[in-house]
Amino acid sequence: MKVLFLSDKGVTDERSAGAGHPGGAELTDAAAIEACPFPLEVARCAGFRASRLAEFDVHVLSNLTTASDELLAGLCRQQRHIMFEHDVRICYYRGNFPGSADKVHRFAQRCVCAARHWRCLFRSALGTIYLTHRQLGVYAANPFFELGPSIVLGSSLMSRRFFQRAAQQRARAHAAAPSEQTVVVWSKNEIKGFARSKAYCEARGILPLVIRAMPHADVLDTLAQSHRLVYLPNGLEPAGRLLVEARMLGCEVISNDHSGVCGESWWHLPNEMALRVLQDAPHRFWRSVARFASQRPAATAPHLAGCYDARYIKKQRARFAKHVERLASWQEYLPNALFRGSRAVVARRSAARVVSNTDTDEAASWGRELGPQQATGVVA
Repeated sequence: MKVLFLSDKGVTDERSAGAGHPGGAELTDAAAIEACPFPLEVARCAGFRASRLAEFDVHVLSNLTTASDELLAGLCRQQRHIMFEHDVRICYYRGNFPGSADKVHRFAQRCVCAARHWRCLFRSALGTIYLTHRQLGVYAANPFFELGPSIVLGSSLMSRRFFQRAAQQRARAHAAAPSEQTVVVWSKNEIKGFARSKAYCEARGILPLVIRAMPHADVLDTLAQSHRLVYLPNGLEPAGRLLVEARMLGCEVISNDHSGVCGESWWHLPNEMALRVLQDAPHRFWRSVARFASQRPAATAPHLAGCYDARYIKKQRARFAKHVERLASWQEYLPNALFRGSRAVVARRSAARVVSNTDTDEAASWGRELGPQQATGVVA
């Protein structure tokens, strides 16, 4: 089985402005690539020709924000792809509900994006791999998203080098004097909960060390020398890679139910058992890929052929225009005082946003639960 792993960026690629170091998605991708047991080619969306898709037996799709319409249409036609979800791909705000200018996202803390750009890709996929059940719950709660074959890994993926480092840290911990240092992570994004985490520490008389703009290796060094990590996000954290790294490096971890990994059953296991679950995650990923790839793709449906055709999109917009009006009318009943976003930003995004709803039972969908949300104050 020859595999194509397609993504926007890798850990060694040049970073964009404001993103000086690789993110969790790139690090998780690198761990998956490292563990691949099949012939593999890693490619970036930019510049990859759709005509080459036929050379591979299966296409694993990570983040694809830079993919061209031609490439996306080619993937839909081939129907050999498996979606690998890092945040909330179908959401206009990528799951950043507290930072959303849209009232429904911000007030209800759920995604109601129609995601027409991705609909064809998900419908024609062999399957979808999610990191946590919390993340899967957000997709399932979207009234316009059709949940297909899927599997949940339970966490981000870690590299062999990380596990070696964690083993060395455990060996040193028995000889070194215990540290009392508490760390919090700075972020300009409200969803990361920096102010909330800092306030938690200050209320208990703790002066925390702030991790800010550090390379990933330095972050791991800091965690390895610390006693506690306080990370209290204000909204959805689909996986929570930092929490896993901190725990495996010997930190006590304090978080809340917004962190997806804290709701996974393995998180509450003893450290040695939890470590074995984490070590198997990259292999579990490829076993899932092989299982999905063994399934025959469904026959090409009529709606897939015109997925990226301008006339098709125009027709669908007209067909569901009444649902757009209904969704907009709901927002009128939510008070503006609940939202701190700039009025100019709200007006600009509202003017630019085009939503095409495809579900006629929106009201009934509002009562659905998001999924497992069990972790509150989690201590490793």
